[in-house]
Amino acid sequence: MYIAALWTIIVLLSSVGLVAVTDWMLPIISEPRGRIRCYSILPIMGHIDCLEELLRWGYNSMRWDRWIKGGRLILVDMGADEESLELCRAFCHRREDIILCNQEELAEILTGDKVYKSLRGVLY
Repeated sequence: MYIAALWTIIVLLSSVGLVAVTDWMLPIISEPRGRIRCYSILPIMGHIDCLEELLRWGYNSMRWDRWIKGGRLILVDMGADEESLELCRAFCHRREDIILCNQEELAEILTGDKVYKSLRGVLY
């Protein structure tokens, strides 16, 4: 009886260990060759109560991604109120890899140079 319980525990722990090792290995195996330049886009619409937290989250998620080299966070004004835009301008002023633009300027940014770009996705 105790032997069966012991084997059950060993099998369960082995399964958990195998899942943990697989979870650790998959990002390493599927990593792209070299780092890529990515742009993360965060549309700003209306009034957002937790805008500063959202900006910090977007910036930190872009900054700490190990595959990104020279990434940028692009804040797109899509009808934001003046208070939200002022907070975005202050956030952009402190960090050089964040851009505040409107929809027309976004099209110029994404097509303006010859650098390979990957659109990471809309964060919000």
